[in-house]
Amino acid sequence: MAAAPDGPTWFEWVKLLPGCLTAATAIWGIKAGLSKWRSETIGKRKAEVAEQVLAGFYEAREIIAFARSPAGWGNEGNSRQPALSEREADTALLNSYYRAIERLNKKSEFFAQLAARRYGFIALFGSDAARPFDEIFGIRQEIVLAVQMLSDTHMQTRGMLREKEAAETEWTSTIGWGARNDDKIASRLDSAIAAIETVCRPAIKEREL
Repeated sequence: MAAAPDGPTWFEWVKLLPGCLTAATAIWGIKAGLSKWRSETIGKRKAEVAEQVLAGFYEAREIIAFARSPAGWGNEGNSRQPALSEREADTALLNSYYRAIERLNKKSEFFAQLAARRYGFIALFGSDAARPFDEIFGIRQEIVLAVQMLSDTHMQTRGMLREKEAAETEWTSTIGWGARNDDKIASRLDSAIAAIETVCRPAIKEREL
């Protein structure tokens, strides 16, 4: 009966070693290449999303600033549905309040697109980094609410000037009719922009390196 063949000798193992090293090197090179490609791809994607979001925030600040401007043109505010009890003087004032909502409504598609970008932004940068989105949309909603409260209060307090003025102070400030040297909405907008810049600018700069 023939003896079972012995395993590879040490000499045969030595002969196989270069091939094993070559294969291991190739595998390591493939993994390193895939890791670098993945890192570069994610970095590029982060930079693209950061640019889009940052540009969107700059535009949002301009849109909100314009919506809050007390200056009016043409028939702005006339899309508001007047109440039956309104007098001519009421209509003129309430339409001037409503300009802010009207201007924001004309940019509703822009705000919808900015809101949609929020989810992709969270996926890349995390939920904490997306908090400035909440501030921007919160400010937008506060302006709408302030206009509604101003309109309701005006119709309910006609002839009661002292009570009316006290109630309107905060709301008129919210829609941009208050003192410019203490504009809390503008300050909050600037803070939201600064916060989103701290996330976006490093991602954009990293791609440029």
